[in-house]
Amino acid sequence: MLYIIIALLIWASSFTAGKYAYTMFDPAFAIQLRFIIASLIVLPFFIKTYPSIDKPTRKKLWGISLLMSPIGIFMQFMGLFYTSASSAVVIIGTEPILVLVLGFLLFKSKVALYDWALSAIAFLGICLLVLGSKDDGAVDLFGLTLVFLAGAGFALSLYVAKEVMARLDNKVYTSTILV
Repeated sequence: MLYIIIALLIWASSFTAGKYAYTMFDPAFAIQLRFIIASLIVLPFFIKTYPSIDKPTRKKLWGISLLMSPIGIFMQFMGLFYTSASSAVVIIGTEPILVLVLGFLLFKSKVALYDWALSAIAFLGICLLVLGSKDDGAVDLFGLTLVFLAGAGFALSLYVAKEVMARLDNKVYTSTILV
């Protein structure tokens, strides 16, 4: 439980830290620096486990990695550069709904009625947040679009990665997509 709380605190502070990093670095450089640090942390485990992955799975992992990390995270944090952290978080709040809708439309996933009902309630809550916010110029449509497209890429990568994640250990999967 302690690790979950620590992970939540780190994840929750990432947008605030990202906005602060943009005052010191170019946004693209800050994102690249983040990827380099994460890669260096998992590199020893990657070197040890990567040779044990069969070649067809490696190709899928690299595709998932491209979809999730550079496209998803890069677009998300570039969108954060153009808009406020609070509005970006609201868009990120739509990702579970996006996962549900993409799964239904593209992958013919079965969706229970209560999933649709809860998604509708969540979407209504997001709409109320957006409608009730001040128009102070901090919200930028281009930034929000980038954050939304990043969420779509992440949702898509979940479905593409489902088969690979079932075959690999979590540590092997995570270290491969990070490096």
